[in-house]
Amino acid sequence: MRFALGAAVLALLLAVSGCQADEPDPVAAQDKVVTDYLAALTSGEVERVRSLAVRGSDDPAEAERRVEAFGGPVSDVRITWRRGEFPDVAVATITATRSGQPVTDRVTVSKDGDRWGIVLGATNPVKPPANTGTPPR
Repeated sequence: MRFALGAAVLALLLAVSGCQADEPDPVAAQDKVVTDYLAALTSGEVERVRSLAVRGSDDPAEAERRVEAFGGPVSDVRITWRRGEFPDVAVATITATRSGQPVTDRVTVSKDGDRWGIVLGATNPVKPPANTGTPPR
């Protein structure tokens, strides 16, 4: 009996750990999206910035504005995060120096289905509560 119980517990642990192994680390995924976003900004790739956006927030004018405001060669790059308030949303503040002047960009990173992306424009990444249909205030 003990052997059967031990085998069942071991099988359950292996099944649970196998499920978790398939889930990508959200922090690593968020870091990758922001690193890709920064690379697109500094190389002036508006379409690449748009491709990193979550569905419904790939506004070309906003992507262009961000590339113009932050794009080009930068140094002293620092990324600080605000995470944990909502499981599928994080905010990165990117600070750097461009042509001797400080530049800052704040970008919201949100989970869109099974991928992480940035939020451009007015899309609200916070899902409304199921019972009201309106976003929290």
